[in-house]
Amino acid sequence: MDEKENPQSLTAEKIISYLSRLLNLSDDEYDDQLEFYDKMKKLANNMEYDKVTRTLKIKTDKNTKNDVVVELDKMENELKMTTYEMDWSFLLKQEIMKKIDKKFGVDKLDIKTIRNAIIKENEERIDKNKNIINTKKNYNEWAIKNKFPSCNELEERGFTDYKQLFDIKEDDYIGWNKLKGECNIYIKKYPNLSSIDIYNKKMSKDIKELPPLSMLNQIYPQYKNLKDLFPVTL
Repeated sequence: MDEKENPQSLTAEKIISYLSRLLNLSDDEYDDQLEFYDKMKKLANNMEYDKVTRTLKIKTDKNTKNDVVVELDKMENELKMTTYEMDWSFLLKQEIMKKIDKKFGVDKLDIKTIRNAIIKENEERIDKNKNIINTKKNYNEWAIKNKFPSCNELEERGFTDYKQLFDIKEDDYIGWNKLKGECNIYIKKYPNLSSIDIYNKKMSKDIKELPPLSMLNQIYPQYKNLKDLFPVTL
């Protein structure tokens, strides 16, 4: 089945046409295509699917009376296909986001440009003795100010290799075996705390080379969940 026959692709195209009409009919004015693109992405991201009524609700503003409801049964008849087996919560939204990017010419994610900008920024931060960009939190704060995609936007477009993006080296953080040993020590030291609190509130303050919890799976191939580090995940 090629893309033209793919249910996700056909349905995404139809929904994007709805979004375009909604934005063109609104009283809002857009200074440029990028602003129009951002508004369309926001509308798509805030869509809600109702399994019972099989409808998509598009929220145009905070007033629920202005919500636009798309009846999927009618759409099926128009497209002459069935969408019952479609994963509306993930696959369709992902397809819509991808097509919006393509529609506005931002479908090719230039990771090299972002990575080079991070390297340059980190060089300046090192000279000023500031925290470098090597975590999602630090990256998001920098990306918003410099008009780069956030981590969520990167992941929506299929990118998850933060180790590459942040140019993380093997010796930037504590080694795996040493990390496991420290976790074992701390869980005995703080038996009444959850493993998440031990990691975020205790270990992160004491161990300079400790990576953020959200980055563990990027740095350590052995890591799958907290049970890999703590004997008992509380």
